[in-house]
Amino acid sequence: MKSYKEVLGKIMAPVMTGKQALFAAVVTEHGQYMAGLKSELFYNDADVHVEVCCLIAEYYGLIASTSWDYYNFEAEAMGQRVKYAAAGLPDIDQTDPLIKSEADLDKIKWPGNPLKSGRVPVYVRSLELMEKYTGMPTTLWLAACSPFSIACGICSYAGLMGFIKHKPELAHEILRRIVDDITVPYLKAIAEKYPGIMVKFADAWEMVPNVSPKIQQEYAFQYYDRVIEAAKDINVDVSWYCAYSEKNFPDPAAYLADKLKYAREIMITGTETDVVPVSVYRDVAIEKSVPLTVNVPADRIFDGPPEAIVEFVRQLAKESRPGVAQYSMAALVPYSAPPEHVAAVVAAGKAFCALPVPEDFDAIKVEIPELKESFGDFVRRKHKENPDGYTFKWLDKAKFYGE
Repeated sequence: MKSYKEVLGKIMAPVMTGKQALFAAVVTEHGQYMAGLKSELFYNDADVHVEVCCLIAEYYGLIASTSWDYYNFEAEAMGQRVKYAAAGLPDIDQTDPLIKSEADLDKIKWPGNPLKSGRVPVYVRSLELMEKYTGMPTTLWLAACSPFSIACGICSYAGLMGFIKHKPELAHEILRRIVDDITVPYLKAIAEKYPGIMVKFADAWEMVPNVSPKIQQEYAFQYYDRVIEAAKDINVDVSWYCAYSEKNFPDPAAYLADKLKYAREIMITGTETDVVPVSVYRDVAIEKSVPLTVNVPADRIFDGPPEAIVEFVRQLAKESRPGVAQYSMAALVPYSAPPEHVAAVVAAGKAFCALPVPEDFDAIKVEIPELKESFGDFVRRKHKENPDGYTFKWLDKAKFYGE
C-alpha cells in the first residue's frame, strides 16, 4: 500500500503539468462525520485532526487540508470561554463575554508567547504534521482572526454593537488594543517561525449586512489599514477574505473592486449570486487581473442528487471560467453530506477545471466513481499496513459512517 505522500503526487499531477486548474474540496468537517469522532477530541488533538484530514482526502482523491475554528484562537487564548457540541466547530460562548466594560480592557493581551498560548500550539503542530505527511511546506497561516471579529468574540456581537452605538470611543480603544496587543505580536511570532508566510484573516462578522457600510469602514477597514501598516515591518503577507456583502451595494462590481485592497482576489461564495450574477465577479477578476476562486456551496452538495450536482458545477464553470487567467474552484462539503454527493462534486470539479479552458462545457462527460469501499474499511486497511506512520490513537473511538 502506498503512503498518502506517494498518492498525492498522482492527485496533483494534472495541476502541476498544466492540464487542470486547481480544484479543492474542503472535507475536514465531513471527515469528522465519516469517522464519527466528537468535536472536543477532533479540535484539540493535532494528530487526530490531521490524520483524519489526510485519510478523508485520500479516500476521495483530494489534496488534504485542515480546517479549524479560526474565529476562536486569539479570543480563547485571552480567556474567552469556548463551547463544544458533540459535532461541528467549537464556538465562542456569546452569553459570557470576556469584555463587558472598560474595566476589562487589560484582559486584551496574550498570556505569553502567542504561539504557545491557548490552542495555538495545536494549530502549529497541525502545520508540522501536514508537512510531514504530504511533503508540502507550510505557506499559508489561517488560524488568525480580523480585529473586528475578535472584538465580536470577546465582547459578543451584541455587546460590541452596543459599544459602537453608545460608547464609540471605547469601541475604538478595544479595536486599537486588539491590533496593537494581539494581532501585531501574533504576526511577529508567526513570522519568526515561518518567515514570509501568507496570513489570511477570518472576517465574516464585519461583513454587511451584519454591520452597516459606515461601521464597516470606520470599525473594520480602518483597523485593517492599521494591521497593513504594522505588517510592513514584519516578514508576513497579510490579506482578508472580504467574501460577502456585495449584493447589499448599489454597484456590486465597484464594491468588489474596492475590497481588493484587502482581499487581493475575487471569491464567489454562492451566497450572493441570487442578486449578483456570476459574470460580474468574472468580469472584475479579468479587468483587475486578479485570481478568481469559485465555491460550490454546501447546500448544493448536501441536497444532491449526484447528477444535479454535476450540472450545477457545469453551469458554474461555464459562467465563471472564460477569460479568467488565474482560476480555482473549491467545493465546500458540509459535515453530513452523503458520500455519493461528495464523489460527484469531486468528479465534476476536476472535469470542469480542465485546461485549456474547454470551448464546449456541455460536451464534457463526467464519470462519477463508485465508492466500492466504505471509509471505515479504507481506514482499517490503512491502519493494517500504516505506510504513513499515523498514530491511529483515535481508532477505538471512531464510529464510522454506515456502521
